[in-house]
Amino acid sequence: MIRSATGRFEVTSTRLCLAALVLTAVLLLGALMDANRAMAKAGAQSKGADLVVKSRSNLPSKLSQGDLPTIRLTVKNVGSKKAGRSALRLYISRGSKRSKSDRRFGPAVKVKPLMPKGSFRFSSRFEPPDNVRGRRFLIVCAAPAKREKGKARRNNCRTLGGPIRFTGAAG
Repeated sequence: MIRSATGRFEVTSTRLCLAALVLTAVLLLGALMDANRAMAKAGAQSKGADLVVKSRSNLPSKLSQGDLPTIRLTVKNVGSKKAGRSALRLYISRGSKRSKSDRRFGPAVKVKPLMPKGSFRFSSRFEPPDNVRGRRFLIVCAAPAKREKGKARRNNCRTLGGPIRFTGAAG
């Protein structure tokens, strides 16, 4: 800007064009970022079947051999497409997240195909394995019968409550 003899500021055309160009670039960048966020949000929503396990159990903090606690679960299809057959599997883990070192126990429970927003309820008593001692977590996973290529299954497993102390014989 240049101060004129009258004391007013006059803007040269070069600076005016440069300011307009910068303003346009900032507005375009903001619009692109908003569009990118919207696409990421839409991509995060399930386009296919998406099974989620929800626990309804209140498991004890200590289990002995011979105890028969009840597990109550709900498997829900939160996706927008029909889910095919799947199976529930129970694991004993040292940590609260599913890992390769977790031990599976008990039979797999067959889950019928679920429509979008459909659910499957399951309730069963189980006997703790006799060769497990110490603090462990019970994790249940809903695994599809057919593995869909490229489909992430991050939310298919759920830890049932907090850590459970497995002891030997009841006493």
